[in-house]
Amino acid sequence: MERSKLYDRKYYKFGMFYHHKNNEKLWVPKGDGLGWTLNFANKWSYFVLALLIGSVIAVTVLSSSQKS
Repeated sequence: MERSKLYDRKYYKFGMFYHHKNNEKLWVPKGDGLGWTLNFANKWSYFVLALLIGSVIAVTVLSSSQKS
């Protein structure tokens, strides 16, 4: 499948979340070409998202507990 069809805007849910079952890549370029986003049709994307959010929460909790 050619690049333009693979990353077509129709595969973006709510204009933000890329979801294309036939694209097996975990990270895909954003629709506007600036940066990368997760392919939420890939089962590993939810693990990566949880890891990223968990890391932010852990850093926030650890840094706030050291201020006390």
